[in-house]
Amino acid sequence: MSKNRLSKTAQGFRGMNAAQAMQMERNERQSYLNCKTFTNQYQIGPDTIKMPLNRSMRRYAKRMKINIEKA
Repeated sequence: MSKNRLSKTAQGFRGMNAAQAMQMERNERQSYLNCKTFTNQYQIGPDTIKMPLNRSMRRYAKRMKINIEKA
């Protein structure tokens, strides 16, 4: 009998306990600000970000149905 394999996304959330999940909700604002400052260096327009992506990030975006256009 073979083992059931989990996707990388499921593996990432698998080790999280309730306390860590609660902390994520409280730090939502800080997480947003960190994300905003990181993506600010790649921002071209108000809604356009031009960021280099590696292969795994491109595959993840495709799985999440995010439209990526080549420059």
